[in-house]
Amino acid sequence: MKNIIYILFFLSVFILFISCSNELPADHYIQRFSRNISFKIIGEYSGELSISYSNPNDNHGVTPGEITTVLPWQKDILYNESTKLTGLSIKGSDGLPNEIVQLLIYADGELIETEFAIADENGKIYGETSIIYFYHNPNN
Repeated sequence: MKNIIYILFFLSVFILFISCSNELPADHYIQRFSRNISFKIIGEYSGELSISYSNPNDNHGVTPGEITTVLPWQKDILYNESTKLTGLSIKGSDGLPNEIVQLLIYADGELIETEFAIADENGKIYGETSIIYFYHNPNN
């Protein structure tokens, strides 16, 4: 009888721990970064760069490639509340081999991401930053 009571006690404690969860509901995420984002590209690239970043007005697309041949390049964006993430990517052609650019992302003036891209032997260059999520789940 004593063994049955111990088994029932430990079984009920086990079930209690399994049923309790410290996870927050999906709508209780904490803001991770400011939505006031600055993208910058610095360095040396003699070719033409096509620059893409998340659309500032929705969460479902990227801007069409913005073209530049002059560095440094900068874009300041205030993302709306429906946008959950952003990032920056470049693709270039007609540069010189081994030219280097740096992609930077700032949130409210604080550097949060940086990546380098180097032109290949044909002068083509490709680079991208990590995805920047505006919110995060503190349980992960």
